[in-house]
Amino acid sequence: MIPRATSEPGPRFLATAAALLCLSPAPSLAQAQQGFDFTSRRAGVFKVLSDDKEVTLRTAEGWGIVTSNRPDKLLDGATFHVVTTIRTVGKESSEVGYYKLMDSDGDVIVAEVSRSGGEQVARFFHGTGKWKGITGSGRSQRIVFRVMPGWAAACSRTVGTFQLPKQ
Repeated sequence: MIPRATSEPGPRFLATAAALLCLSPAPSLAQAQQGFDFTSRRAGVFKVLSDDKEVTLRTAEGWGIVTSNRPDKLLDGATFHVVTTIRTVGKESSEVGYYKLMDSDGDVIVAEVSRSGGEQVARFFHGTGKWKGITGSGRSQRIVFRVMPGWAAACSRTVGTFQLPKQ
């Protein structure tokens, strides 16, 4: 939602600055914090490491593709590989793992992910090419999640910010 214009210069300036950040140039030219918003679709294998009445440990390895929700199509068509470990104690689940996201130019972003309940948090800690030095994070909400014997499929929306070092 865009704030209404007022006669005060401060809020009008902030609204204009926020709108310009959403229309910022390609990441390789950026120096300031930028936003991202994408939908990911993935499928992969699910394995049980340990299962008893108190604790269940599973691993998941999946592959997927990203569709950008931004007008500039940032990361649109990027593919990824994810490996996670899921711990369930009673009815509570948590997850920790790593994503390797590759854009259409072959440049890579690596993120550590953690999940508790339905929300997942990704923290960027490594990048190559135009993503070298990337920092930032995003939050994902599952749209759909299905588990079948031996495999799973999911769709999530991820929104967050990142920053690249000044060049």
